[in-house]
Amino acid sequence: MRKSDIIKVFVAVLVLLLPMEWWSGRLTAQTPKQIGDAFANTVNRFSLAETDSLSEWLQKKYRKDALVLTELGRAYFQNRETRAAYRMLDKAIEVNPNAIEPYVQYGDIYKYYWGGTNALDSARLYYAKAMKIKPENPLPYKKMVDLLMFKYHQSGTKQTHQDSVMMRAQADSAVAVLAELKKHNAEYPAELLMGDIYDRMGRFQQSCEAYSKVKELLDDNQYTKYAVGYYFQQQYDKGLAVAFEGQQKFPDYPQLNRPILYCHAELGHNEEALEAYNALRSKSDSIVSLDYWYAGNVYLRKNDYIEAVRAFDFIYDTNDDFRIGYLNKVPLLFKKIADGMSADGNYTEAAETFAIYVDNKRKKSGYDYYVLADIWKSMATDQTLTKEQQLFGIQKADSVYALCQQEFPDYESLIILYHRGNVLWQIDIDEKMENGRALPYFSRLIEEIEKNGEQIETSRKNSLLTQAYSYMTKYYVRHEKLRIALDYANKYKKLNPSDTSFDILINSLTKKSHRK
Repeated sequence: MRKSDIIKVFVAVLVLLLPMEWWSGRLTAQTPKQIGDAFANTVNRFSLAETDSLSEWLQKKYRKDALVLTELGRAYFQNRETRAAYRMLDKAIEVNPNAIEPYVQYGDIYKYYWGGTNALDSARLYYAKAMKIKPENPLPYKKMVDLLMFKYHQSGTKQTHQDSVMMRAQADSAVAVLAELKKHNAEYPAELLMGDIYDRMGRFQQSCEAYSKVKELLDDNQYTKYAVGYYFQQQYDKGLAVAFEGQQKFPDYPQLNRPILYCHAELGHNEEALEAYNALRSKSDSIVSLDYWYAGNVYLRKNDYIEAVRAFDFIYDTNDDFRIGYLNKVPLLFKKIADGMSADGNYTEAAETFAIYVDNKRKKSGYDYYVLADIWKSMATDQTLTKEQQLFGIQKADSVYALCQQEFPDYESLIILYHRGNVLWQIDIDEKMENGRALPYFSRLIEEIEKNGEQIETSRKNSLLTQAYSYMTKYYVRHEKLRIALDYANKYKKLNPSDTSFDILINSLTKKSHRK
């Protein structure tokens, strides 16, 4: 037990054991809150029956002091003695109807029991009553704002359009309450809370305007939100100026490096952005996915693909709501880079760049290999390249497909078989179908579809089988296995009755197979 707790228990016991007259001269020197705290400790450690005499004595002594009576009510409420709390607050209001403290305490009780019927509405009425009694006092206004923003968060958990409208209404009401306070108490820095509310709503122009009026009162977190607000408005120079100003006031607060990273990155200041990124990582354990996203993009601009992947890979370690979205963007980003290189005919560079991404990625997927193979396929089908270059692309594509089948046997297994068959078919054509390189893949493709065909969407299944039946027909014709070739030709025709390209072949195969 801490020393302070021991002292409180000792005081509480003395309150019970020593004569009330002994305390009478001493309690007058204490503030209402101190009296309430001492009484709360007593109620916490003894039963109501045991504290009744002390309660009666305090009520008698302070029967005309609404603040003390309110604090006694708070003490009862803190110890879940709600009925006793109500009785004490009612006495405080009776003693001084113009004291705002009992009304505020009533509001706090109803807000605490917010799950009860009309509890939050009751809390709002009590806070409003206190605001009306003393319109210049900030306390009930702050309580009202807290209540409205509590309801704001409640609406935000449901994510429906109606709830979004309710959220905006609650936040707007909170700002209106603060504006009303400012009318009655011009010196009160209501802009601090206004800035926080606008920031939470994503109304960054208004949040920055509010923060700018109370800059000398901003804490480290508010300075960060102030700078980030300018970033969201795409006013990056202003964002940097505010962040640097914040660092002058709060040199040990690492989160100010976040807006510095974002704004420098947007301005194309690569080295300055990475300096802020490294400072953020080394000094803070609160990193979000966007931090790593920006760092990765800066590394990409520097063509440092390994460090880019490492930065993106750290997104896995974050827990914010945007983590999955940014992770999903990463392969698309590298694919875009590879597509640009491929468009310039730099297929090898494109594939190697994407391979760096795949090799350094913490959690690989079948899709990664699929995209990598697709780059090599583009090389294989580029008619401006030599046969040797195209063959190299075919072989590389097939090796990637093979690796995909090995690492992810369940990933789009039919599609991988289909693509391996197709890329190797091009070699078969050059070799006049002699070696049948694509044969095992089309054979397995047909086997898998015929075994599990009912689970495959019809148009997709027909597309895959059409290609496979076409290859098998031509392969077996080349190797003079006419009846097998005819069987596959008829299967092809059944799937594609309007295609007449096989009609002559089927007639010829039918006649030849009958002769045999």
